[in-house]
Formats: sequence, C-alpha cells, structure tokens
Amino acid sequence: METAKEALAALEVVEGDEEALSTAVVEARVYEGASSAYIEQKKAYDEGALKVKETRKQSEDFNAGAIALAEARAEMKAYLAPSLSRVASSLIYEMTNGKLSSVDVTEEMEIFVDGQEISTLSGAGATVANLALRIGLGQLLVAKVFPVFIGDELDSDMDAERAAATTECLTNLKDRLKQTILITHKQIESTDQAIIFPVA
Repeated sequence: METAKEALAALEVVEGDEEALSTAVVEARVYEGASSAYIEQKKAYDEGALKVKETRKQSEDFNAGAIALAEARAEMKAYLAPSLSRVASSLIYEMTNGKLSSVDVTEEMEIFVDGQEISTLSGAGATVANLALRIGLGQLLVAKVFPVFIGDELDSDMDAERAAATTECLTNLKDRLKQTILITHKQIESTDQAIIFPVA
C-alpha cells in the first residue's frame, strides 16, 4: 500500500489542455471502432476470398470434366456409330429375310434404314429396325456383362413371315446371348421352353 502511494506521488503532473485531452479520447475511441470494423471486414474478406478460390477450383474441375466428357463422347461416337451400323445391318437383314439390309447410324446419332429416316418407316419396319438397334447396342456395350435379351410384344405389328424371321434371328444369337426371353401372343416354333398363360 505504501509502495503504491509512493509511486502515485512520484508521478509527474503534466499540465495540459482539457479540451485537447477530450479530443484525444474521442479520436482513440474512433480508432478503436475503426480497428474493430477493419478486423471484422478483414475476416469477412478472407472468408469470401476462400469461397471464391474454392468456387474457381470447382469451375476449373467442371470445365476439365466437360472437356473430357466431350472427348469421350466423340471417341464413343466414332467407335459406336460404324460398329452399330454394321451389327444392326446384319440383324435387320436376317429379321426381314433380306427385304431391309442397311442400317446407317451417323456420328450425330441420326438413323437411316436403306437410306430412309427411321422415323418415316411403317410400324413393322420401325419395330424391326429399333429391335436391330437395341440388340446391336447390347452386343457392343453390355453383352459380356449381361448377355440377356428381353422382348415384350416385339412382333405385335409384324406379319407371320417377319415374326418368324425375327424369332429365328434371335435364336441364331445363342452364341452371344445366354438367354432370350420373349413375351408374345403368337405361337413360337423354335424355343427351348415355352410358358403359356391361358386367357382368363
């Protein structure tokens, strides 16, 4: 206690202007407020800058992914279009007993059957062309993974001759398809097993 009193007594009394002192106090408080605001703004800026950096990185990754996807799509089309054309042409020839012989798939995935757009074909013609394409895609993309074909009412708009040719074509794919399942209202002659559900 005595030491504190001695220290207080030893302080030099500074004569000064009370108004100047008040101004200095105000300025100090303004500085403290500005300093606190700066710290908060700096923190917000740093957080925003980090988000911008992360967003820019994501954008670069997305762009790189889009470029890679476009390149993969181009390579896939370059491979898939001619291969699918070749396989589908062979299938449609068998399914129609030679009445249709050519399926041409462009790199833009436009489809022509014997030079005619697939959308302009008759019902049975469009059905057999789409079937040839479906089987062809299966052969090219998933045959080794899932060698099964399921067809539901494929021959509904086919005459007896075309339905028989289509069934025979599917039968000839036994070496590539482990199992072919057909659901139909028509009688199928060449089949390993038939399950018949009588009409109620």
